[in-house]
Amino acid sequence: MNIPSRHRFALFRLGAYLRLRLAQTPIRQDDVMYIIDRDQSAFESYSIAAWSFVMTACYLSDFVTPFLAPLLAALAFHVPICVVGLLRKNKNNIRLTSIIAMSLLAFAAAMYATSTSWLRFVAWQFFAFVALNALAAIIVFSLRGSIEKLEAAFAQ
Repeated sequence: MNIPSRHRFALFRLGAYLRLRLAQTPIRQDDVMYIIDRDQSAFESYSIAAWSFVMTACYLSDFVTPFLAPLLAALAFHVPICVVGLLRKNKNNIRLTSIIAMSLLAFAAAMYATSTSWLRFVAWQFFAFVALNALAAIIVFSLRGSIEKLEAAFAQ
C-alpha cells in the first residue's frame, strides 16, 4: 500500500496522497498490517539514488573521462558511508550520511550553477527539484489533517 507516511520526501508523500485520494476502487484491508516506516518506498529510494548517482557522474565527468565517471561516482557515494561508519560505530548513520551526500551535491550544484559548462543544466535541475520538493512540503504540511484522516482509515 502506498500511504503517505511511508515516504521520506514530500514530493513522494504528495504523490501517495493524491493516489489514495483519487483511487477509483475501494481498497480491501482483510488480514493486512501496514507498518509506517519512512524507508518503505522502493520507488522513492531507487529513483533518488539513481538521480544522485547520475548527477555525481555528470559532475565527475568534468574531471575524468565520461567512461570513468560512473565508477568514480559509485566510489564517491561509498566514501562518506565508510568514514561515518568508522567514526560512529554501532549507530544508525542513515540520516547523517544522507545529509552529507545531499550537502555535497548541493555544493557541487552551487559551483556549477554559474559556469558556462553544460553542467550548469545539471546544477539547475538539482535546484529545481529541491524547490519542487519544498513546494510539495508546504502543500503536504497544509494537508496534514486530511492525510491523517485518510491514513486513519487504514488503521481500523
